[in-house]
Amino acid sequence: MISRHLIITILSFFLLTSCTLTKPGAPSVPETSNPPLVGGDRDEHGCIGSAGYMWCENKGKCLRIWEEPCNEGVGDACEKDEECKMPMEYAVQSNCPFGAACLSGKCAVVCPLFYNDPEKTCQSDADCDCSWRGGKTLKCLCHAGQCLSVEAE
Repeated sequence: MISRHLIITILSFFLLTSCTLTKPGAPSVPETSNPPLVGGDRDEHGCIGSAGYMWCENKGKCLRIWEEPCNEGVGDACEKDEECKMPMEYAVQSNCPFGAACLSGKCAVVCPLFYNDPEKTCQSDADCDCSWRGGKTLKCLCHAGQCLSVEAE
């Protein structure tokens, strides 16, 4: 009868040697290959995308938009609403369906006040009350028949 010690030794030998063998036909990996460095994905501006940084042309630096708003396009000259783009940091917020509007010849980020009631319109700024937006409102105004809370300009 084979001793328990001999069986354990044989099984251990096969277990250890099978870990070092490669499958036939498998490509070998050179020992000198280095894995990519974490954070080694810098873009042309030096921003590390995997760490959440993106280039902000407006401020001329890399930043994380959830820590510091870029406000790209805000304040740009315009003639009509369609020329304005909404900065990404507002697109990801869910407390308002933000949009961009051309106000007094400059692009601004706005929150329409009655987005849940398209029938509600305004004739003048006096028709609008932005108090529910709290300190987020820079000014409250009527633009193209809709009350807007201006939140970046």
